[in-house]
This record gives sequence, C-alpha cells and structure tokens, in this order.
Amino acid sequence: MKRENENQFIVRLSEEQAKQDTKNLRVYILDKGGQVIEQAGFDSGQAFLKTDPAILEGKSKIYIGPDLSSDNRKSRITERKLLKANAYETVKDFTNNVLDVSRIPPALLRHIFFTLAVLPGI
Repeated sequence: MKRENENQFIVRLSEEQAKQDTKNLRVYILDKGGQVIEQAGFDSGQAFLKTDPAILEGKSKIYIGPDLSSDNRKSRITERKLLKANAYETVKDFTNNVLDVSRIPPALLRHIFFTLAVLPGI
C-alpha cells in the first residue's frame, strides 16, 4: 500500500503476522490518561495513523487489540477496556515513522472471536 502522507505513522506487522486474519485487529493510540486518541485497522499488514510520532515518545501507549468500536458505541474505549479484551501493548521502538511489530501474541489472534463475544457484558 502506498503512503498517502509522509507525516503518517505506520504500524507494520511482520510478513508472517500479516498473512493471518487481521481484519478484526486495530491499533489504538492512548494518551497519558488512558483515553484513546486515535485508532486504525490493518490493511495488508499495515495500519496508517495520523498521530505525530513525536507525541508518541512521551507517556502515550500503543496497543494492538480487537476492534471494539462497534461494540462500544455508547461508551468510550479506554485502556481498561483494552486490557480486558487482552490487547497487546507494543514496545515504542520505531524509526522513520514506522513501528515494526514482529510478533503478536497468538492468543490475541486465536481468541479474537471469543473476546468480541464476551465484551458486550463489560
């Protein structure tokens, strides 16, 4: 996929991870208060975000987890909800506006359906 804007931040999965079904996975950027400031889905193993990487160097966090947007229309997605959904906090080690994620915990990919089925009761 071609980069639309050179100022974008990209989260890129490894080739092996990108081959798996990641359509229900999203990247969540959280501020220091635990509130989601941006989220994006994966397309061909990449998620494109508009957040400036300079902002990410502080106390913000990056999670990869199930798509909670459709199940939480009435409430905001918070860090607590992401943790309950077994979201994975990535290490913020990026270069040239790209964060390469070499491994996603298998449980996140394997149990994505189960997690989505349980979350509405939160």
